[in-house]
Amino acid sequence: MKIYLFTTRLVGGAGQVITGFANYLEQDKHAHEVTIFVGSKREVWPEYLRSNVKVIGGLNNRDQADRVKKKIQAMPVPDVAFCFEGFPMFCVAKAYMGANVQLIGVLYSWSHGKYRKPRDEIQDCFGFTAANSVITASETWKKKLQAIGVGQVRVVPLGVESGVFYELGIKRKHRAFGTRLIAVQDMIGEGWDRKDTDLLLEIGAGFDGELDIYGDLPGKDLVSRTDFPNVFFHGHVSRRRIMAAYAGADGFISTSREEGFGLSILEAMAAGLPVITTDSGGNMDFVCDDYNARVIDRDAGQAIEAINMLMGAGGQETRKKLASGAFETGMSFDIDKAYREYLRIMNIAFWIR
Repeated sequence: MKIYLFTTRLVGGAGQVITGFANYLEQDKHAHEVTIFVGSKREVWPEYLRSNVKVIGGLNNRDQADRVKKKIQAMPVPDVAFCFEGFPMFCVAKAYMGANVQLIGVLYSWSHGKYRKPRDEIQDCFGFTAANSVITASETWKKKLQAIGVGQVRVVPLGVESGVFYELGIKRKHRAFGTRLIAVQDMIGEGWDRKDTDLLLEIGAGFDGELDIYGDLPGKDLVSRTDFPNVFFHGHVSRRRIMAAYAGADGFISTSREEGFGLSILEAMAAGLPVITTDSGGNMDFVCDDYNARVIDRDAGQAIEAINMLMGAGGQETRKKLASGAFETGMSFDIDKAYREYLRIMNIAFWIR
């Protein structure tokens, strides 16, 4: 079966899921020919992609959708096309309109630059009326999609690599807690605002410890080192370094305004870290305050006070309790289960076309 996966970039949680799914398809017992089409021209493809998965970059030009459409039409027609994110779905739907191709839209959120549209325009912009199936990762986003008229939406929660994270979580149980927080903020476009990095920096400035921020965030180079001496930006790093960051941290923090799911939050839980997070929508499908996380408000002063109490010497027992609940939660979400469901939806779509 010829399968195309379309996306804007292969970074962040969505990129991780796309490459993982491509690898999963390649090891399926049926022979699949998998190609990933990426919008960006210059990007380091993830090091953990299987060698027989093709990656073609430079597809995207957000200002010239017709050119993208022509590029897609020049390629051999696939049996099934998965479209991750809105802009690829929009272009692919236009290119394959009327063709015998099963289109599966996978939308975790739609907040991407100039394609962030008012509710009544999103459906036309993203072309979901042309999708045979629409998948999202949380009940929050299912409701948002249904609110703009998308009828059949399937919720397929994401997950972690259970075997790898189980080892991290077990090691975390036997190590004393310190005061080093991490945040994983890989985003494109308006990621600084969407991840509420201003709030994160305010918290970092008032936190009695160190804060490591990982991710390709626009604007990070403008942050003054003198104003935030205990905050360290590491940029976009390899998957191996992210895993090492989880292993070496004492806690995890997320200040996002909006998450389609919150995969990095779930991964931190699976690594046995006490999690501090805001309510960002999709993450509340698995976050439970005072069981597996501490949910904070968007008031920096209150957040700093709560975090210092939790991460200080007097918060050891609370941290242990939250870390234990987090580990149980993380282990209950396996990414292979999501891939199996994607594969089932794909097979159904293929055979009924």
